[in-house]
Amino acid sequence: MATVFRSLLQCGFVAVAAMLPLVAQAHFLFVVDGNQSKDGKVHVYFSEEAAADNPALLDKVLGATVWEANLHDDVVKAVKLAHEKGADSLVATPSEKATNAGVFHDYGVMSKGGAEPYLLRYCGRSQTIANRNGGKTINDAALLPLEVVAQRTPEGFVVRTFWQGQPAEGIEVVVDSDKLPSQKEGVSNEQGEIALGKLEDGLYSLRAKKSLDEPGKLGDKEYKSIRIYSTNSLLIKPATPAAKPAATSALPALPKGITSFGGAIVGDVVYVYGGHMGGAHHYAKGELSTELWSLDLKNPSQWQVLGSGPERAGLTMVAVGNDVYRLGGFAAENAVGEDDILKSSNDFARWDAASKSWVALPSLPEGRSSLDAVSLGSTIYAIGGWELKGSGSSAQWHTTAWKFDVAAPTPAWTEIAAPPFQRRALSAAVHNGKIYVIGGMQNKGGPTTKVAIYDPAANTWGDGPELPGKGMEGFGSSSFASGGDLYVSVMSGKVYKLTADGANWEQVHQLKQPRFFHRMLPTNDHKLVFVGGASMENGKADQVEIFELK
Repeated sequence: MATVFRSLLQCGFVAVAAMLPLVAQAHFLFVVDGNQSKDGKVHVYFSEEAAADNPALLDKVLGATVWEANLHDDVVKAVKLAHEKGADSLVATPSEKATNAGVFHDYGVMSKGGAEPYLLRYCGRSQTIANRNGGKTINDAALLPLEVVAQRTPEGFVVRTFWQGQPAEGIEVVVDSDKLPSQKEGVSNEQGEIALGKLEDGLYSLRAKKSLDEPGKLGDKEYKSIRIYSTNSLLIKPATPAAKPAATSALPALPKGITSFGGAIVGDVVYVYGGHMGGAHHYAKGELSTELWSLDLKNPSQWQVLGSGPERAGLTMVAVGNDVYRLGGFAAENAVGEDDILKSSNDFARWDAASKSWVALPSLPEGRSSLDAVSLGSTIYAIGGWELKGSGSSAQWHTTAWKFDVAAPTPAWTEIAAPPFQRRALSAAVHNGKIYVIGGMQNKGGPTTKVAIYDPAANTWGDGPELPGKGMEGFGSSSFASGGDLYVSVMSGKVYKLTADGANWEQVHQLKQPRFFHRMLPTNDHKLVFVGGASMENGKADQVEIFELK
């Protein structure tokens, strides 16, 4: 039967009355969390669906483990809950921060119809999808070895199955609800997915099955195999309207339109330094800004000029604590109308508010421009870029990346694992303790939407999900994490957010004025501020836009 369904289910589930019975007229453990129930409690039902059934059957599952988790935490951890038998369910009181609940229970050793004895194991979780696309896993092999989750896509919903935290092929799945004319049943493909299609708002009961040829013993009873049934009480809620961005006039325009500048934010103060003020594709002395500007978003009357420094474009800035640091960039040695003579700098400096000047720090190991940098704790990471060496010399694409701990007793630049790419005009952001390096221009192959992920703890690189669209969408992007989510703003004006499972990007906003080589910075009150940049059609952007996060 599974082979038949594999051919039928290339496009998703099949709706049938009783074509693929996981367990005919059987009962399973379903759990609804405090955000789903009317009384705010966690309820575990022993039923054919995520609803109450014969309360007398609860005596068979009193020994179940009930747990909760917060999927918004950087590291999701399941925490066990005490429970008691209620009128028609096992009942537990969740903590205030819990977003999901789950259940695990070894029901017992069964032997029916002369079959060899098997261990019957139940597990399950809850899930709610409204504005978020869903799809994030609990990923706890002990309490939820087999996991089934739903994810919203532009085409509808997809069910995803995981075994021991990895996408699982060949998992039998059943979806039931009073919102459906009949059950939907199917088998997961090689990616562990089944397309479910459009679903109305409401509660759905998902269950999945996996069998293991693993003998063992439970108490004094031996078994030859294990049958695992995993459930998901899926609540699809109406999406609340997305917050509208404030009008571009809500913040004062930049003193001048600039591109390829450094930008950082400390609390609610935006800092901007350097940048190119001239026409596209040409640089000259006097056309690169020397000024450090700031805007207090709590009192945004006008941009302030805090001080000055060397002419720079193609640089980056980061904040560590209350301090702002600038790195690299290039200067032009030619006059207006002359051929470009551009040289990358190895500058590294901290802005000293007391003296209103830049304090020089140990230089970058190489001249580096068209780079990006991030801060993680007290450590700054410099990634990507190239070294421009002036007239008659080819640019050197960098194969190295560096870190600098500003809090170290004797701070110095230290090389990290070599990036598996050579790119400039990229963007970088810290998300869930890792560094995402997004898009850019490759030394070979042109612009790209590829994403690389650096793990500072392991000093290793891996691949992330590519941005949607063609290569130019990744050129001159800006990225930052805010509120536990990772965002990237691209050339077309689209703003994407990384999905909760880290597997895809979803569009969450469209800028009124598309821009690239700009800066997107998050504020303390959950807004993204878009500063500077340019578009192919309208040139440099001096207007500042705001996007209020949900």
